[in-house]
Amino acid sequence: MTDLIYDPASYTHFDNEEFENGSKFIMMQLRAAQSSLARREWQYARMAIGFMLHSMQDFYSHSNWIELGMREPNRDLAMGRRLGSIADKDTRTCKSCNGSDEDCIRDNLIVDQYLTTGYYPYTHPIQKPPGKCNHGYICTSSGERSEGCEGISKDSVHSPHGHLHYKAASIAYSATIKMLNELRASANTYTFSKFLGLTSSFSLVFVIDVSNRLQPLVGMIRTVTSQLVNSVQNLSTKPSNYILAPFNGSHWGPIHVVTKINEFFDLIESLNETKLQHSSEHYYDALNGALKTCESESVAFFFTDAPSHEPCPQGLTRALARLKNTKIDVLFVNSSQSTSETISELNHFAVTTGGLFINIDITQPTINGKFIYRRLQETLGYECILFQSMSNRREGIFIIDTTATSFHINVVSFSPSIVLQLIEPTGSIFRLDPSVQSGYLQMFSIDVTAQSDVGEWKYTCSKDCAIEVNMKSKFRCRTQLYAPLSNELGEGTVVAPPLFNQSGVVTMTTCDYPNEVSRNSIQLISITGEILSEYLAIDGFSEMIQISLRSFRIRTCLARHDGTLAYRDERPLIETSRIMMVVHNQPLVAISDENLNVTYTIQNDANTSLYVQLDIDGFFEKFKMVLRNVKIDEK
Repeated sequence: MTDLIYDPASYTHFDNEEFENGSKFIMMQLRAAQSSLARREWQYARMAIGFMLHSMQDFYSHSNWIELGMREPNRDLAMGRRLGSIADKDTRTCKSCNGSDEDCIRDNLIVDQYLTTGYYPYTHPIQKPPGKCNHGYICTSSGERSEGCEGISKDSVHSPHGHLHYKAASIAYSATIKMLNELRASANTYTFSKFLGLTSSFSLVFVIDVSNRLQPLVGMIRTVTSQLVNSVQNLSTKPSNYILAPFNGSHWGPIHVVTKINEFFDLIESLNETKLQHSSEHYYDALNGALKTCESESVAFFFTDAPSHEPCPQGLTRALARLKNTKIDVLFVNSSQSTSETISELNHFAVTTGGLFINIDITQPTINGKFIYRRLQETLGYECILFQSMSNRREGIFIIDTTATSFHINVVSFSPSIVLQLIEPTGSIFRLDPSVQSGYLQMFSIDVTAQSDVGEWKYTCSKDCAIEVNMKSKFRCRTQLYAPLSNELGEGTVVAPPLFNQSGVVTMTTCDYPNEVSRNSIQLISITGEILSEYLAIDGFSEMIQISLRSFRIRTCLARHDGTLAYRDERPLIETSRIMMVVHNQPLVAISDENLNVTYTIQNDANTSLYVQLDIDGFFEKFKMVLRNVKIDEK
């Protein structure tokens, strides 16, 4: 992953004697991981630790630390300090050897007290100063003669210094254990277990508009929560905490976090808009606060009857939802004052996070409670195989694979009394009996009991519908999108939707049982279900893709060694942009009474002028901000 995201960057591998920048990179990634752990952003913590360990292990393989006789890890490697006596740019470090002279290559180092690394051809031809070491390739052919066969790399037993591979690997292993133990010591047991994926946890989040006009809604939620008190006990995996975030048109909060469903019910019982504490600047303040607090992969419900009246207010909220891998279901109370614009805005908001927009009937708490309970059931052990949002589309297909034991279908419409028809893989019409049915929502549960249930199912809605199919399966796979941290604008994190036609964007597929996968392809699916592009992952799990101008979802098509196919849909809608902002030299550390230099670049490929306003949450209360040399690259 480091190679995909950061290359070409010699310091991430300690090549080309990049000791100072390599050491800073490791320290930067460690701080980023610790910061992500504190915010319970497990995915980003794992990513940062992966970057860090890759670079740290390369230090022992690519430098002459082993050849200097060292048998312990370098204690300064993750501290940002000088790593020892380092050869300067004029010090000759290696003698030249014939590519087939193995004895010369084994003894090619001519320094016995200075650290050095080999030079790697990130550009061709290799830009190696005279007298410096090569990195070296794997050269196994007898009599092969090439400058590339020389070097000091210990990446494998076939590398130029492969005779020291196991010693380098042993010290790298010790350094890895030491680093993970230090990370564990800096976090509590729960945090470290969650980081390693040893524990499953999620939050149940209620964000509720408690305006006086919505008191009937609050009453319905009280009834629903009282039902959940008993039903939650039947879940195999229960929420690790319960989060309540109240708001109205002018105020929000506080955010309440409890660990027992009874306590959650008591909080909802006492809801009153006179108790709201914070002035609201944005419509989604309460939701943002809840998303910052909740666990990853949580279940969030947003109860409201009105959208925001502010321009472009959803960017931060969508980013937080993506960060926490949390889908947000909007449970909407329709009224005579509701407009098509209201419904359209909140529907789009829900589907971009991978949630559903549902018109709820506050006189039917049992139905609403069953939907919430189903969402809790589906947090673990269910795979999304189809997510089709409302888009003037009434028919489609989904594939039930051999790993399925049952599946759920959730159908939502803006029009009441929708009818769903299912055609089995055998071509027969499947007799449907909804387990839950209201005017705008139908839910079905179907067991997979025979081989004839496996294969392509077809559905038809009598009216425009959104449909979601979640399949119970132990074969869990998901694909995530990674935007590069370096490009022609320099190194940094992309803090915007992917840029149209941006290069270097990577999909990464992870499966619980990767050995069962023989081939993996990625499809970019439009809102209307059209396949925009398709990519075959060369190594099975990662692939470079080109960003489409149209919004898309990711579908993963997996060929298994038993000859069967499996399909998985990612719920969130990925919206693209022609404007990108890159913040350089992350992570940033603000220290009291010291200047914090924030360097960023904005690329504007859109046919519009930009107004830039820097707003850092809570920053201006303690720090004075001075903007200098703002760079906007407009094309």
